[in-house]
Order: sequence, then structure tokens, then C-alpha cells
Amino acid sequence: MSEIRIGVIGSGFMGRTHVDAADKLESTIPVAVTSGSRAEKLASDYGIDHEPDVQSLVNRDDIDAVVISTPHWLHHEEAMAAANAGKHVLVEKPMATSLEHCDQMISACKDRGLTLSVGYHQRFRESNYTTRNLIQAGEIGPVRCIQMSALFDITALRSDPGFGGNWGWWTNPLAMAHLMNSAPHNIDLLRWWLGSDIVNVSAQCGTYREENPNENTTMALLKFDSDAMSTYWSSSVLPSPGFPGEEFRFPHHGRIWNHRFESVWSVEYQPRRKDGNRVRTTESRARRGGLSVCHAENAGVLRPDSGIREFNQRYARRRRHG
Repeated sequence: MSEIRIGVIGSGFMGRTHVDAADKLESTIPVAVTSGSRAEKLASDYGIDHEPDVQSLVNRDDIDAVVISTPHWLHHEEAMAAANAGKHVLVEKPMATSLEHCDQMISACKDRGLTLSVGYHQRFRESNYTTRNLIQAGEIGPVRCIQMSALFDITALRSDPGFGGNWGWWTNPLAMAHLMNSAPHNIDLLRWWLGSDIVNVSAQCGTYREENPNENTTMALLKFDSDAMSTYWSSSVLPSPGFPGEEFRFPHHGRIWNHRFESVWSVEYQPRRKDGNRVRTTESRARRGGLSVCHAENAGVLRPDSGIREFNQRYARRRRHG
């Protein structure tokens, strides 16, 4: 299979992540990057081209697909530019900031025979895939209730030297809400795990601890067409050190027994230059509960800690003893 030639729009945390992934995979090759104050350095780190603007990148004949990793309100315009230039599109979540824009992006790619995909990469974590298999196989019985939490302190995150950004655009009214950052992965995982759609939502939203025109904290209650219920607590301003294990948590309550899923992950970038040597440039680490995922090569390497081991042991005992 020939390599898919990738252009990346956006040079922040996720822009670098996508360039790094495309560089490491045998099936893809990064060609160029544009947009953002770090685009020129990102291009230099990986030995690829730096384009001055989006249009010049999507117009290149040596690019097959475009990855969009820019602030939310730019996704629609950039995806439409890529589609009009005949490029496949992978856009980071959220897909766009309005249903109308989402529909336009879908139509533009469909009419041209192009692939449009949203970056729901949480589905590719081994822990999430295992969770789905257990639920779909009925191993914990019908799922009745789920508790979700996505809690962190953005001030502490910004002060981490490995982060390398500030997410200042989160306070732009065009970004609409922190919920646009935190909810897409959580909602997607629930729908994927359960094979069920949400039919009702009630929520209270607020803004605390910072000057921000947008929401930064939400507590919600969701109901699914399978009759399952879920709570969702999301906040980007939970004071450090917060509640251990609550950064990304999904306890599931089934008819037979319970399943608690947590995760811990770390990311390390080692760009491969064209001479084949790797040079470490950035490291970012974040702890998230009971599973460690280290992105070191082509895919994540899972290092289960005691939380997952205990879950596996309980599961094995229940299988042995009925």
C-alpha cells in the first residue's frame, strides 16, 4: 500500500501529535504543516514544509489528506477548503460548532467521494475496546447506570513545562464552552460501548475561578434509549490536587456486577528526522487513574496497574465460580 501523504492544519499539542503519528506510521508520511505560532518550528523538527496559510497547504498536489487540529470555530472553514481542493479530512473533535456546519462538511465530502472522519481516537485504546467487548458480550449484564467524570485544573496544566501551550483560545466566545472540549470523547464512548443513543439530557452549567465568557463546569444527567442512565461531571477548574482518579472515570453499574474503568496516560514525542535519527523535543505527562498508556511508537503501549489487574482478577474469579 502506498503511503498516505498528510498535511496538518494547526501546530499546537494535537497538531504536533498528528505530525508525530504520521511520521512514525509506515502507512503515512507528513508533508507540510500550517497555522499557529509553532508551525514553523514543528515543520523544522520533522523536516517537513511550512506553508503560510491553509489554502496553500490544501492546494498542494503532494497531499492526499488533511488533519485539522485548530480551535473549534475554524474547523468548518478549513474542512470546506480541504474538500473543495479534493482532500480527505480528519478533523479533531468537536466536528464543528453548529449542526448546520457539520451537515455542510458531510455533504461537501460525500459529494466529492472523499472520506470525512472525526478524531474519536479514544476508541482505539485497548482499555476502551475491552470495555466495549465486555458490555456487548453481556458480561456485566444490562448496563443500568454510568458515572462519568472529566475533571482537571487548567492552571496546573498550563504551568507544566511539557505542555507547551496555554489554550488561551478557550476563553474566546467563538469556542462556546469547555463542554465542547470535554464531552465529545465521553459521549462517543458511551454510545459506542452501549450501542445506544441519548434521548434526553438535563444539565446545569457554570463558570468559576476565572474570567471566562464561556462555561467551564457542567453537571449533567443523560438518558439512553436502552433505558440506561449516566451522570457527567465536567470541569477544567477543579483546584489541584483534586480528587485522585477522577480525571477520567467511568464506573458502570450492571445487573450482574460492576465495572470501574479509569485511565492514566503519558505522551512522549521523538520526531524522526529524514536521516532516520530521533530527537526528543517535547514531553507531556498527565495522570488519569488506573491504566497507563504510553505513546512511544506507532501505537499506544498499555501498562496495566493494580486497578486493572484487580478488575481482571475479579472477572476471572466470577467466571470460574459462576
